[in-house]
Amino acid sequence: DQPAEFQTDAELVAWPHLSAFNLYRPRTYAASVAAGTDTLEVDRAGDSAALAAIAALGLAKGDRILLVPDAPAWTTSATAAFTAQASSQVLKVAEVRQVHDRTILRFETAIDRAWSLPLTAYRLGRTWRHFGHAAPPTHTKPTPATGTVTGSASYTTGFERHLQPGHDCANTSMSVDLPAQMIPLDQEVGDLVPGTRVAVEVRGLQSSVGDPLILVRKIGALRATAMTFATQTGPSTQVTLESPLVTHEGYTYEADIRDYRIHEITSARMRLRPVAGAGSGAFATGTGALAFYGTRAEARKLIDRRLALRHEDGRALELTCISNEIDFAVAGPEPRMWTLSFDAPPAPFTRADFDEEAPRVTLPPVVLGNGDARAAFQTFALPKPVTHLLHPGADPAEVPELVVHVNGRAADRVASLFGQPPDRLVYVLRQDDEGGFHVTARPVPACRPARGTSRPRSAPGRARAGF
Repeated sequence: DQPAEFQTDAELVAWPHLSAFNLYRPRTYAASVAAGTDTLEVDRAGDSAALAAIAALGLAKGDRILLVPDAPAWTTSATAAFTAQASSQVLKVAEVRQVHDRTILRFETAIDRAWSLPLTAYRLGRTWRHFGHAAPPTHTKPTPATGTVTGSASYTTGFERHLQPGHDCANTSMSVDLPAQMIPLDQEVGDLVPGTRVAVEVRGLQSSVGDPLILVRKIGALRATAMTFATQTGPSTQVTLESPLVTHEGYTYEADIRDYRIHEITSARMRLRPVAGAGSGAFATGTGALAFYGTRAEARKLIDRRLALRHEDGRALELTCISNEIDFAVAGPEPRMWTLSFDAPPAPFTRADFDEEAPRVTLPPVVLGNGDARAAFQTFALPKPVTHLLHPGADPAEVPELVVHVNGRAADRVASLFGQPPDRLVYVLRQDDEGGFHVTARPVPACRPARGTSRPRSAPGRARAGF
């Protein structure tokens, strides 16, 4: 119960992460995303759940995130009925925060419908339209088409084009027939490259029945050129997709070019999920009661270890971790959340005490006390012993492992305050006859008053020690 000094005759391995750490209630996840929520977690980047892969997304406030529903079956199978695709949604990121290994996105608006999992998403860049989308519904051409012009004729502008493969569509008022995989943009875009993903938004039509459709495709080829649609002529980048929007030839499907939106995708495919939840109330058992965040090597050190839990309100408890090697079998160097079991329920604590973002069972730093910055020398007693380590070349060789802050600034430990420069923040460490340790600190004056002026009163100083 009382502090004791000791020395070792061999190297001693200490684990600082087990000196002061938090435990957390285990995470739980809902099976779907509920309508009305404005916060989601990033579960995967591409096919990886690794921290580095998710961090490489570079998500930030202001990003536009597209939630993409599954493609309707009729786009890939001739036997599927023509049915509507579930709606997509674009959300703007209001905040990105990191909680241990969780990347949490909060959006400016709420999600407007429920989503089943997995929920696919992409970050969006620029958006373009189909060349000719702004043409008038009718246009005039000279007659005859060749030779001497003798008059003019009015034509209805053709906006609908076919989607199925193996067909170059001549329906539109474009000057060239349009292959199913080619989309001419309404401007020249010089920095697009093959391999870029785009989300193509159209309104799929079959027998005059149409529904919104959004599909992700990869660009296979690009060509900068000039194009003519009805009476419009201008620069364009022809985007050729690696696969058409409809991948079979069983039925005829059309889309109006005025409905086309081509969204640039600037991230890997993401999988999003609901924000982790946790149970509430008292613990019924010690099995799987709490979790530790850290590496596998750190977590394994908890096996058979006696743990002292202390709450800021004074509650305290000692438990033994009864987890075994099987519980830490997952390999890999990255930190993660590990579920722990104990020899008894963690009462009188409740699950609310182990919130992941605001845990209340902690070991706070030691505050030595408040002082008066006007005083030249002030001494504070340390409430517990100081560890000394041997450092070759130091005189004396035993160097205390102690950091002292005064008014938020780290002070330098010196052998004596005598002769120290007036602008250097220093302290000395002394041991009394009873073995107690004392810190004497000399704060640096905030300013030197000019001659003839009054000296301002200094605010009380605050010393804090870390062990």
